[in-house]
Amino acid sequence: MLSSPFSWAADVQPVAPFQARYELYGVGLPLGEAFMALDYPEPNRYAMRFEVRPNRLVALLASHQVKEQASGEIRNGEVQPLQYAQQADAGGEARDIQLRFDWSARRVEARNNAEQVILPLSPGVTDPLSLHLTVMWDLERGQLPEQYALIDGTQIRTYQIRSEGEEMLKTALGELL
Repeated sequence: MLSSPFSWAADVQPVAPFQARYELYGVGLPLGEAFMALDYPEPNRYAMRFEVRPNRLVALLASHQVKEQASGEIRNGEVQPLQYAQQADAGGEARDIQLRFDWSARRVEARNNAEQVILPLSPGVTDPLSLHLTVMWDLERGQLPEQYALIDGTQIRTYQIRSEGEEMLKTALGELL
């Protein structure tokens, strides 16, 4: 039986699905927890979630909840976001961000609370949550670019990347490079 050299691309998972839980501390005190998850609900489609939950004591003083969701496609070796949403309440300041990526029209509909804009869309532009997947995949492939373009609210910001060497980390698992 012959197989196509492109058959591997039929179901791409750049990073294995995962669920991670982080404990948040400030000044040595527990403040809450954060969760991040990556899943592939369909071939070549990803879904990510991120949530920050304060503990009960912190929640009495200020909400500081953050919920993010992103979904998109893996196409031509790239992460292409389709939609992103963030709801945040940081000490009385609510933030509701919605991004809709239209790759065929090369534009992003962005809303940050009441502000709405249309932004130009070029390859590599991503949302804050999909950036995690993009960077993990780039690191795995050894193809870290010189910059990333990220939509922050209703603006596209470009971040320069530079390698500053390698370092051994001492962890409970032992030393890691």
